[in-house]
Amino acid sequence: AGAGAYSGFQAVDLRWGDPARPGLTLWVVEHRYYETRCACGHRTRAGAGQGVVDPLLAGIELSEWRLVGPGLAVLIVALAYRFRLSRARIREFLGEWLGLDLRVGTIHRTLHEAGAAVAPVEDELVEAVLASTLLHADETPWPEHDQTLWL
Repeated sequence: AGAGAYSGFQAVDLRWGDPARPGLTLWVVEHRYYETRCACGHRTRAGAGQGVVDPLLAGIELSEWRLVGPGLAVLIVALAYRFRLSRARIREFLGEWLGLDLRVGTIHRTLHEAGAAVAPVEDELVEAVLASTLLHADETPWPEHDQTLWL
């Protein structure tokens, strides 16, 4: 018996340009999951990969099943943490510049999933920084809520 698609989803992602075609392009990636039945009647189904669930990250589950692809997730994380945009401003940016209407909840979930995905390497990164022979610091102020902090 042949295989047939039984489920699937679409993810919105960014395609990064190259020197010949610079810029960003939105594209939709379609994921399909198939099932097949052998002669004995046993059915085998493919499914989305699941990450390990960390009890400290309640409500966050890493899975291949998602609306936001990895390239778009990187942009959302950069807008939130490097450029310090609120979720509402990220939504506005994506709508104005890319024509993409994502809800604030989707943006919020994307940020939490990205944090959960990099959590296993956090200790390794801290060790590498502490082991560095040269650490850079400056007097650049960093506004955080109602306080001015420094790096």
